[in-house]
Amino acid sequence: MKAETLLNVMTPLETIPANNMFNKVNVASEFWSSTRGVTMDALIKDIANEGREAVVTGIEVFGDLEIGKTKQNTEAIEPPAVIRLAELGVFKDDKFVGWLTERESTGYNKITNQVKGAVVDITCPDGGTMAIQLKKSNVEIKGKVKNGTPEVDLTLHSKGAIVEVNCDLDLTKPETISMLEKLYKKEIKKILETSISTLQEDFQSDIYGFGEAIRRDDPKSWKKLKGDWDQEFSNLQVNIKVDAKILQTGTISNSKK
Repeated sequence: MKAETLLNVMTPLETIPANNMFNKVNVASEFWSSTRGVTMDALIKDIANEGREAVVTGIEVFGDLEIGKTKQNTEAIEPPAVIRLAELGVFKDDKFVGWLTERESTGYNKITNQVKGAVVDITCPDGGTMAIQLKKSNVEIKGKVKNGTPEVDLTLHSKGAIVEVNCDLDLTKPETISMLEKLYKKEIKKILETSISTLQEDFQSDIYGFGEAIRRDDPKSWKKLKGDWDQEFSNLQVNIKVDAKILQTGTISNSKK
């Protein structure tokens, strides 16, 4: 829909819908890893930059749009129409080319160091699930060119805490924590791989700034590669390394027997 239509939806707590959206983006950026706030100057910079494409936050209206335009929408406990955030939209040059899924958006935010709060669900060995809350995350990206072929080394350092357990595990044993760290590391790596492969295969849009890393680390080679970077990005080898640690278990006793 047009932005004009979206801005006409009445919201219960904010008389100006734009303020409602602004506040939602700010809160979601802190606690929901599949979205982020994008300012106008950052958008323009990413469109203009060599070696990096732009993304925008998706916003949609859920419910009855016609009632949403009226005061009636603010008079119910559950409004007939609500504004909610969607996943991230991908640009190529200055044109929109498609949407990422929630999982792919999370991968993008992890790679670009935009994650401030997130929970990763992992499957326990004997069934059930466990939730690990991200406490700290940092990514290092280094570009290189070998025999004319570009590569990127991506290293993610993550520290988390166990916040929910729905399986039978003894969290007081060091070997249990070591095993969970391996599962945590594996799940994060899968999220990154899924996000990267979608951008390479479906959009050919380098929103991660891998080209920017090549330009920064090997300017001479970048001059030869930049003219055909869309194709180079599609075939780019990304070497992913994840260093994941679990620092807290939340409790020293096991309630499930």
